[in-house]
Amino acid sequence: MDWLIEHSDTFIFCCSFPLLGWIQKRIVSKKEIIFILFTSLIFLLPALTGYRYLNEFIYPILIWTLLSSIYAIIIKEKNKSGALTIKLSALTLVLAILLTVPFILGAGQITVDQEWEIKGYKVKHVIDQGFAGRAAIRYELYQYGTIPIFIKMVDSKMDNDTTGNCTVKFGYKNISFNKCNAYDK
Repeated sequence: MDWLIEHSDTFIFCCSFPLLGWIQKRIVSKKEIIFILFTSLIFLLPALTGYRYLNEFIYPILIWTLLSSIYAIIIKEKNKSGALTIKLSALTLVLAILLTVPFILGAGQITVDQEWEIKGYKVKHVIDQGFAGRAAIRYELYQYGTIPIFIKMVDSKMDNDTTGNCTVKFGYKNISFNKCNAYDK
């Protein structure tokens, strides 16, 4: 859900998958489309374990490829007159608008103010400003995966500090972080 709020413009881009599906239908065989589909599914599996790719735009590209492959298979198999292509494209556009507009109108904004690298972990200072009220400020602790292209959020701590305390204490493995002396990345 946070990803949709942070990247609503990318979500709209993902809804353009019928164009890529139509191109796949024209120039790629059914076996190759199925191969692309399963490859996308395999690369999406880390999301089920809580890990993310370090590059945050890999998921939209994988989802875009997955949806376009499904679209290409459907119109390759069922489309005789071209009417199915038009109906599916119109349905996709309507769903994209209906799903995106509520998030854009009332979602607010999530921004990463600062990031620090400490002892194999990444700490992010995140400001979550809803459409009304005060911003929720928190520190998130991320641990790198065994393969260094993955990262997983292991703890989060709200910043309720009004006394000027510099130490943020995470519950995960009793990790403490000094936000005053940490260098900015």
